[in-house]
Amino acid sequence: MCKGDKSKRKMNENKIKCINHFSNYTNKCACCGEANILFLTISHPNSDGWVHKMLSSGDIAGKLVRDNFKSNFNIIVECYNCNLVKERNGGKCPHEN
Repeated sequence: MCKGDKSKRKMNENKIKCINHFSNYTNKCACCGEANILFLTISHPNSDGWVHKMLSSGDIAGKLVRDNFKSNFNIIVECYNCNLVKERNGGKCPHEN
């Protein structure tokens, strides 16, 4: 196994740990209920994910795991669709209607 594969595997493990923790082990999107873990991501509903990413050297999940999931940022689990559409739709997901 090359070094890049090991690093990628660790990042995926950290992401899954964060999804488990921040979804209260439901592993579902907080908006639409999507449960396929491949579609889920860590989301910042206050649109401050870019700040968190800068402070975490780009590895938010790794930093959250190292810090025992303590953060000054509001974090939820959403699917990529709900996360992206909020950015493009003024902070609202169509599921909220």
